[in-house]
Amino acid sequence: MPETVVAQLESPDDGMRTKGGTLRLRIHRIEGSKTAIALRDDDTASPGALLQATLLPGEQSYAALLSIDGKGGVTRHVPEQGDSSVAVREELDAPHSFQLDASPGSERFLLVTSSRPFALREAETVLRHVGERGVPLRTGWSFQSLRIVKPESRP
Repeated sequence: MPETVVAQLESPDDGMRTKGGTLRLRIHRIEGSKTAIALRDDDTASPGALLQATLLPGEQSYAALLSIDGKGGVTRHVPEQGDSSVAVREELDAPHSFQLDASPGSERFLLVTSSRPFALREAETVLRHVGERGVPLRTGWSFQSLRIVKPESRP
């Protein structure tokens, strides 16, 4: 069993920031053939919007990018297949754009990074518990979370 630490994750409304303040995740909404609009935490995008994720290299070289929709469905963006994180040595675009579905609520993206490879099933467990207090996490992991709000779900 991996060594764990209990983390006090921020609420989904507050989002989480990358440890050390280094931006490692970019999400753009693709509009037309040449327009990409950078999205920030709690920005709005309609169902059907096309999103593109980019990972940036940083201090920790292994990463996984996952998202969860309002129904609890998890999507793997980087890597799309396999069961282990990937090495990120240079800027890396997710292999496919992602189209927001019409599920209720928001879409939360979670970038997990570490100095060592890790199992995606562990990252998926963390994603399912974002916003809860006392979630057990592997020592040495860093996170960045970005929530995209669908207009009909904004309070």
